[in-house]
Amino acid sequence: YVSVNGSVIAFARFGLGFLFLAMFILLTGKGNVGRTKPSLALVFSGVFLAICVVCYSHAIKLIPLTEAVILLYLAPLIATVLGYFFLNEKIGFLNAVLLFHHLRHTHTDQ
Repeated sequence: YVSVNGSVIAFARFGLGFLFLAMFILLTGKGNVGRTKPSLALVFSGVFLAICVVCYSHAIKLIPLTEAVILLYLAPLIATVLGYFFLNEKIGFLNAVLLFHHLRHTHTDQ
C-alpha cells in the first residue's frame, strides 16, 4: 500500500510533465501550440484521463501498488474487448499482435 496523497501523484504526473513540456516549447520556439480551439474529443479525452488518475490514486490507497498497476495496464485489453462488443469495432491482425505484445511485456516486467 502507498501512503502518498493522491494530489502528490497527480502533481508529479501532470505538473512536472507540464513544466518539462513548457520548457521544451520555449526552448524550441514552438510557441504557436495551443492557439487553436480544442476539439470535443480532445476535451473528453482530458476529462477521462483526469478520472483515470483520480481512480488510480484512490486504488493505490486501497490495494497493493502492484495490483493497481496491473489493473492500469489491463486498460487497453478491456477497451479493445468492450469496443469490439459494444461499438462493433474491428480488431485487425496488427492490433491483436500489438495488444498481445503489450500484455506479454506488462506481465513479464513485474
